[in-house]
Amino acid sequence: MNKKPVGTELGAFPLRAAAEERCADGMTETPARPAPESAHELLHELQVHRIELEMQNETLRQSQIALEESRDRYIEFYDFAPVGYLTLTDQGLIAEINLTGAAMLGMDRARLLQHRFSPSVTAEDQDRWHLHFVGALRLDEKLDCDVTLLRPDGSRLEVRLDSLRLTKEDKSSMLRVVLTDITERKRVQETLRASEQSFHDYTDLSADWYWEQDANFRFTHMSGGVFNKGGFRVADSLGKTRWELPIESVGEEQWAEHRALLGRHEVFHDFTYSVRVADGTQRWYLVSGKPVFAPDGEFLGYRGIGRDISERKRAEAALRDSEQRFRDYAELSADWFWEQDADLRFSRLSGGANNTEEGIRVAAILGKTRWELPIEGVDDSDWVAHRALLARREIFKDFVYGLRVADGSLRWFSVSGKPVFAADGEFAGYRGSTHDITDRRRAQEAQQASEQRFRDYAELSADWFWEQDAEFRFTEVSYGAGIRPMVPPFSDRKSVGRHRWDLHYVNVPDGFWDEHRRLLEAGQPFNNLRLQRRDGDVARHVELSGRPLFDGLGRLIGYRGTGRDITEQVISRERLEKTLRWLEQAVRAGGIGLWERDIATWTFRFRDNWRALFGYAADEINDTAAEFDRLVHPDDLARIQAAGRAHVESLGSAYEIRFRVRHKDGSWRWVLSRGEVMSEPVTGQRIFVGCHLDITRQMRNEEALHASEQRFRDYADLAADWFWEQDADLRFTAMYGGSGHESPGTLHAPSDTIGKHAWELPYVDAPEGFWDAHRQLLAAHQAFADLPFGYRKPDGSMRYVLVSGKPIFDAAGRFTGYCGVGHDITEQVVSREKLEKTQRWLEQAVRAGSIGLWERDVDGWALGFTNNWKSLFGYAEDEIGSGAEDFDRLVHPDDLERVHAVARAYADNPHGEYESRFRIRHKDGSWRWVLSRGNVLTDAATGERTWMGSHIDITNQMQAEQKIAELAALLETRVKARTAELEEANRELDAFNFSVSHDLRTPLRAIEGFSQALLEDCDEQLDQTGREYLRRICKSTARMGELIDALYELSRMARAPLHLGPVDLSAIAQDLVVELRGQDPQRAVAIEIAATPLAQGDARLLRIVLTNLLGNAWKFTAKTGPARIVLGAQRDEEGRVIYFLRDNGVGFDMQFADKLFRVFHRLHREEEFPGQGVGLTTVQRIVARHGGRVWGEAERGAGATFYFTLWTDTALLADAQGNIEDAEVQLR
Repeated sequence: MNKKPVGTELGAFPLRAAAEERCADGMTETPARPAPESAHELLHELQVHRIELEMQNETLRQSQIALEESRDRYIEFYDFAPVGYLTLTDQGLIAEINLTGAAMLGMDRARLLQHRFSPSVTAEDQDRWHLHFVGALRLDEKLDCDVTLLRPDGSRLEVRLDSLRLTKEDKSSMLRVVLTDITERKRVQETLRASEQSFHDYTDLSADWYWEQDANFRFTHMSGGVFNKGGFRVADSLGKTRWELPIESVGEEQWAEHRALLGRHEVFHDFTYSVRVADGTQRWYLVSGKPVFAPDGEFLGYRGIGRDISERKRAEAALRDSEQRFRDYAELSADWFWEQDADLRFSRLSGGANNTEEGIRVAAILGKTRWELPIEGVDDSDWVAHRALLARREIFKDFVYGLRVADGSLRWFSVSGKPVFAADGEFAGYRGSTHDITDRRRAQEAQQASEQRFRDYAELSADWFWEQDAEFRFTEVSYGAGIRPMVPPFSDRKSVGRHRWDLHYVNVPDGFWDEHRRLLEAGQPFNNLRLQRRDGDVARHVELSGRPLFDGLGRLIGYRGTGRDITEQVISRERLEKTLRWLEQAVRAGGIGLWERDIATWTFRFRDNWRALFGYAADEINDTAAEFDRLVHPDDLARIQAAGRAHVESLGSAYEIRFRVRHKDGSWRWVLSRGEVMSEPVTGQRIFVGCHLDITRQMRNEEALHASEQRFRDYADLAADWFWEQDADLRFTAMYGGSGHESPGTLHAPSDTIGKHAWELPYVDAPEGFWDAHRQLLAAHQAFADLPFGYRKPDGSMRYVLVSGKPIFDAAGRFTGYCGVGHDITEQVVSREKLEKTQRWLEQAVRAGSIGLWERDVDGWALGFTNNWKSLFGYAEDEIGSGAEDFDRLVHPDDLERVHAVARAYADNPHGEYESRFRIRHKDGSWRWVLSRGNVLTDAATGERTWMGSHIDITNQMQAEQKIAELAALLETRVKARTAELEEANRELDAFNFSVSHDLRTPLRAIEGFSQALLEDCDEQLDQTGREYLRRICKSTARMGELIDALYELSRMARAPLHLGPVDLSAIAQDLVVELRGQDPQRAVAIEIAATPLAQGDARLLRIVLTNLLGNAWKFTAKTGPARIVLGAQRDEEGRVIYFLRDNGVGFDMQFADKLFRVFHRLHREEEFPGQGVGLTTVQRIVARHGGRVWGEAERGAGATFYFTLWTDTALLADAQGNIEDAEVQLR
């Protein structure tokens, strides 16, 4: 029988064609006897295959030579790498180490081999190294740690260790370790920590504090001197958002605007609010913040500063560039390798140098010597020495130079190299590595600049600084820019060498200095120490703060601190007492009901505003406890009484409770009651005082819950700061800060400010000769402080500022310009001139957001618009009248009736806040959407009702909402298109798998065909060994075909769509057992199948799972007697169902459990138990697609148990079911 082998046309391949040609040339002998035509062809095929193997062997030999050459080259790179490499045995012995690592350890490489690494680690780091070594040998992941190395010469080296375990063929472990020199980085970090500590010292002495928030806007850190005033408690703030704090004077719309700004991750400045602190007083604060992002752009939270502005004084704490405050320095490098020929010209350059567009251009370097490059920073003598070293063919290290790269910037590099010699000793060139040290140099320069800027701003923030020695004698007194020392002996010349109590302070209480000396001797810090001096005939007040200084052994070596002249602050406090009374009236007008309670008699006293809050007249509610109990909701009464008495008895934290009170109209109103026990200053009588705030709307609306308690509070108009810099010609080079506030730098475009002198800016009302005197002061390079200026804005209003500045000198003492700060004091100036009505108007304007303000007579309906309202819609001042008809002409006709209805309803019943949205015609003809908000205010004296409010242009917001809807529709379309693309990709993948499967089978069929042909046609010419070989070939090709089929089915199964539904695994198992018994009726196997809970999944795929698991159990119990198989289910501690299948077969070693589910990986020989090695892989993939996991437990010779779960998360099942249904809908 003569069969033709089935296969591909092998002659089509290049290697086959070459072998055919060589075979034809070498065929000089003919067979000894005629052979059948098929045998002759088979002999020819074998000869061709032999020649193919010889050609492949030659190719492999050439590849081996190339690899050996590459190995030699990279051994050089290994030895001269910029980091140390070493390999440690599991006993800690050094098995391998490169030259760089040996240099780090300070010993010759040969002496280090087979010696322990641990003696090179300092004693204090031995425990850390041991834990790192043990952990790295135990885990299969990279570990790192920092240690200090002690070299034989006594020097120390800070290094970072990166270690990874390697497992050898004999199962022993080795440790690969990379040593990176981090000495310079540690030094920079220590310097940075010292700089930050100085910053925190001055922060604690100032009136400012710093805070940080996480990505959910909850406070994680607060620090600064403000906590020493009024008993402000940090613990009450940490873990809370700002709107969860007991903040006053912030309305709903301002909270909404502030939270929207935070949601956009924008910088904010001068957010103003008040807090009632522990002593019952109200303090005002101003905060600014900036978002913080990770290097990958992820939002991390906010950090910022706050300022206590209760006494209207400018910030006195040191302000520095916020970008540099918390920046971490890290040493970053970019390394590459280079080679030079015998003429020292570059012949090869590889690595990070050419990985970026701004990097070094390789084409500009190849073919040149190093001294032919445009190198900077190397003088002639250095070149001479370097070239002489190269001529001597010596190794060189750390040759430093600068080079301008593609983007024009100057980068600094450190180069090391080693000569290369040919086998005959002839010099062949150099090869080595280059280290980019630019970032390290820049970090050092940035650190020096940051410290200089910190010192400059620090000197501008406080009036003077002082230091004392261990005996509390002044050693230094220095004054901030432009600060005039007070009369002697307070000047630095009279203070040095004296104690504080030796200076001429007046009105000091008896025993005060003794107490102060005891505090100093105990090494305690002190803050806000207030003393009084005489400056001629004027009494001046000063405030001092100090921090103790300790040496490295913890011994007190002195104090350092700051001083401020607070005379104007004290005077301002007296002037503001009347304002405080006005604020009390404002609180009453804000809709907050105040009450007090006599603790002895437990009787109430309600203010009239409390009665009005619930609709009652002054004579309708008496002050008895029974009257109050009658108004409280019965369900809340017992809780209120218990909470009040518990607070009085415990004197704990501030009293706060929520309950319901009956309004006069019969409705129940939710109120927030807050209070605390205080003592009358004169009589000492203890009373319980507090307020009731209507929070009904907040209880109905979660978002309003956090903002409503601020609804009737006042805003404070506070100052803002900015910074400026000038060059040596006194021209402005930078002006920044004060976002959201006016500053000279924001009057015009930057081109109108930068490059100009101060006297060229539009300041007004400067007295005659003012600028001449100021220019003389600048020419003398003197500091100045609190220089007042006024300037007129484009709308004609005036702004007033105070400016301070200090000269800047470089390291050589040369004058390089000025830097300074500006402080807006407009509100302080204007507030003295405002009438009470103007103050209410300004307060409401700030509360409404300073956007489109209007005023309306509730009774007469006459309108009044501010200029900014008219300009908001493009109208001039005289283009809009004050009549209602003028306003109606501007409102969109479709909105007019609704606007009137809402306005009339609010005017008739002016409770809460008026709010409406409608369209107004702009002067250019377009319609603008506005948000109108307002309140009705009643003059306590005249009874006149005035309706004040604002119009906010929300056109962009409305357009954005429309845009979001359009984008959502577009996204849905794209999702559908992407789904179609994935379906097409899956179809193409199926076709590819089928093609690969078919192509793999083709050569197998050829091998099988040729082998079978030899067995059938040449049986007589083959001996027994040859026939056995051919049978093995046929058997192996058949097994290979089975493996290909298994892989193809595994691939199809992994991508088959899921059809979820209830599945009875027990019933499926019963069917499969019947099939198994039918296939092998001779076996007696005890099979126990318990009733298991219904599973949710694809019945077809889960049947495959049980087929493989039961098939394995049946197979691996074949040599066990009697055999037993159990299928069941159990629940874990969380109630999840765990299915299991247990047998008493041969089992397996648990140390190989991690390899069970690898494709083609088998734990038993083919001769013992046949199989393809894909069954458990298939099980794992199906279980994973059902949201579960599978694992096995066994003992060799004692059987095995396989566990699996399905849909461990109910939400995961629901999500999968929804996705499948959506996919089926789209496919249909």
